[in-house]
Amino acid sequence: MPKADFDRLLSAIGFKTVDPGSAAKVIKAKALVQAFNDIVIGWDVAIQQFDEAKMPRLVGELYGALDNLDQLHPHCRGALLSLVFNCGSGGFTASGDRYRELREIRRLMTAGTRADFKEIPAQLISMQRNWGEKPSLAQRQSEEADLFEQGVHEADLSESRGALVAPPPLEPVVTLVEDHTDTAQPSDAGDPDGEAENSNSLLTEAIGPTLADVKWNPNDDEQPDYRHLPKLAPGQSST
Repeated sequence: MPKADFDRLLSAIGFKTVDPGSAAKVIKAKALVQAFNDIVIGWDVAIQQFDEAKMPRLVGELYGALDNLDQLHPHCRGALLSLVFNCGSGGFTASGDRYRELREIRRLMTAGTRADFKEIPAQLISMQRNWGEKPSLAQRQSEEADLFEQGVHEADLSESRGALVAPPPLEPVVTLVEDHTDTAQPSDAGDPDGEAENSNSLLTEAIGPTLADVKWNPNDDEQPDYRHLPKLAPGQSST
């Protein structure tokens, strides 16, 4: 970036449209956007800056502000990371009515039960009161709430699959033994090759599937990992 463009952007660093004087700050923010609209930052440069500088800082802020993040599904962690990206992490401990939902989210995360986690989407929706329902930030928080709920649902599915009752063990195989007590002398004349003995030994082994019988169902629509995803036409991408 040319130094002249960088110096112009310095005036916007740290600028926020919050009270006191929020209305006047919004007007100034719109003027700044117009004043800077000739500055072009390449996409590759922007992505590199985000990945190497901003994202690690945001993740650090999230883990420094909330407990029990390791107990959440990745969707839930992603929703909270988006929240920190949009609103910062200071609100989790800030005073005032504006931050009451953030403080409650922190309390629920500290409590750390599945029931507590399920209350977080409602707090995200409640935050829309700070800027109404139409601004883009309100829409983002609605999407954050949806993403968090999806994560909770996925965690519930995984837990229920893990709790499935295991199949009963195979019944022990009973070896059949012939009773020759009614004969004067047992004889193997009718079994010159000892086949009866071999057949009895086979009966002691449980017969079941082998490794060659284990196969993946080729129809992904029937797999629990994929069946919740929207069905796409052949060749259609989800992105």
